[in-house]
Amino acid sequence: MTDFKSKFLYLILGIRIIMFLSALAMICMFLFLGAPSIWSRYSHEKAIPLTLLGTSLFTYLSISIGYSLMTQRFNLIIKDKKIFLKDIFLMKTTSVTDNIKGYSISAYSTITATKSIAGYFRTTIIYFKTGEVIEFPQFLYWNYKFIALVLDDNNVEFLGRETFIWKNLLFRRYQFK
Repeated sequence: MTDFKSKFLYLILGIRIIMFLSALAMICMFLFLGAPSIWSRYSHEKAIPLTLLGTSLFTYLSISIGYSLMTQRFNLIIKDKKIFLKDIFLMKTTSVTDNIKGYSISAYSTITATKSIAGYFRTTIIYFKTGEVIEFPQFLYWNYKFIALVLDDNNVEFLGRETFIWKNLLFRRYQFK
């Protein structure tokens, strides 16, 4: 396999953008409609925690969706043994051939309402010498199964498999950073 271009699922991107805008709208609706209603119905002892809880939940939802939009937005392109990343928002292509430290493969489970594991999503993580990390989740690419193969074909070091460990509510811990 000489040349390669990952095929981004733009439908998922569109859904994420709609979810992000909806979450922002929910924050505004809560602040301008929900919070005043809470304050008129309840005493300050109940209104303060309810307002903080609602604002926190909608803000977390917006930030988590926005973070995924900003970090998972790249196409991987390999042409003439050179590796490029194309930012699908800025439409900017950057050569990263000399900056790649290696890549790893990870998986995370999806859990149903009954707390049983419904399945796994795999993700390929590219580590850069600068400390930057870019993930290529399976559900965002039509041709995901070829990403690790073309990285191997282009002599990108395989750093190993890593388990998915949450660092906090928004970020994961990367093993090879």
